[in-house]
Amino acid sequence: MAIRFLVLITVTYLVFSKLATAGPSYNYYDEIAQATCTAMNTRAGWVYAVRRPCNSWTVPCQNICSSPGLAAQDPQVSSIGLECFNSLHVYHRPVLPSDIQSGTNKLGLKVYRYQSCNQGSCGPNYCCCRSK
Repeated sequence: MAIRFLVLITVTYLVFSKLATAGPSYNYYDEIAQATCTAMNTRAGWVYAVRRPCNSWTVPCQNICSSPGLAAQDPQVSSIGLECFNSLHVYHRPVLPSDIQSGTNKLGLKVYRYQSCNQGSCGPNYCCCRSK
């Protein structure tokens, strides 16, 4: 009985430790980009913050948003398509202290708004796309 219990505890520990490290790491960039894109949209419709790699050969957001393959990922926009209306760079910033006093008067999160969909190379790391 003691052996079964020990085996059960060991297997449970291994499974949960594997699950804890198996998934993608969480970051808040997607949420910041989605909220910013949605706030900047001036008309009704669906809005998406689409990740964009930062390298010298990346195509502009105009091309990314208008891609039929991107619109095909959501059946509600697959027949009407998507268009770009802005682009962003969400920066990695140090996390402010949870203590209100020591976090006061410190720069927090940082986002650059391009006001364009034509920026190439390493610039925007998110495209703001919306339904047409």
